[in-house]
Amino acid sequence: MTREANILAYNDVFLAVAILAGGVVLWLGALWLRFRLRGQNPLAADLAAVQRMRQKQMS
Repeated sequence: MTREANILAYNDVFLAVAILAGGVVLWLGALWLRFRLRGQNPLAADLAAVQRMRQKQMS
């Protein structure tokens, strides 16, 4: 009986982890879709800074 209870407890933990992972995937997908539909690049400022640094090194 104890062994079966432990197995069922692990099943619950794995289910909770799967639900959490699915929620994170949905949340990240919604963020990606929002940026895509608005035509925004969340890394634009960082990419511009890197480009300036590279141009500065080249000259």
